[in-house]
Amino acid sequence: KFPEEIKGKWNFSPPEYLKKSMEIEEFCQTHKIQYVETCYAAAYLYDWLSAMAKIHPQSRLLIPYIDQCWKVGQRAGIVTYDIADRYPNFAYAKFALAAGILHNVGRALMAITFLETNPTYIDFTNRLDKVPNLPRLAYSLQERNAYGISYNEVSAMAMRPFSVFNQISLALNYQLEPYYLKPIDKNLYLLASALQLAAHMGAAWRIPVDDKDPLMRQWK
Repeated sequence: KFPEEIKGKWNFSPPEYLKKSMEIEEFCQTHKIQYVETCYAAAYLYDWLSAMAKIHPQSRLLIPYIDQCWKVGQRAGIVTYDIADRYPNFAYAKFALAAGILHNVGRALMAITFLETNPTYIDFTNRLDKVPNLPRLAYSLQERNAYGISYNEVSAMAMRPFSVFNQISLALNYQLEPYYLKPIDKNLYLLASALQLAAHMGAAWRIPVDDKDPLMRQWK
């Protein structure tokens, strides 16, 4: 759905509809991060989901949830990029930040898909998020039991049709169990391993003081 036409002109504001794309582009340029194009493409997917949410009857529920997924993805992307920057001759370096951004896009997609279920996906995840120290793999299994699929699988499936991201779909799919990729593709294994750690860090609200900080146990 396009914005309404006003006095012969489209009421289209790029800063409004490309907010996340422009935000990540500015971040990459400010911090001299390479591969802006893949980061922009990843952020654009969130802009597209946000635009869909705005015209949805349940927009008041969807918009803040998608924005939260974006914030967590941003933080995870920065951490993934930082980890991957330490890998020598890493084949997927240009996808590191973008992969972190996209690691939980499946949650945003499931929030839109499962709005009529009981419970809704948003209510389901809000309840799980309150369980202290719930392992991410257990989280994924709970999702699969309730909805027949988990967010990491949806994130991977959503990337397969896109030529720019289909080559990292396996890393997204196995971000909770990266060891499955080790005998298949070393570089995908490294990317999935970085995503596994970055996802924990991206969801945290604070940075650990040192390696003895209790928060570190939640990341392992």
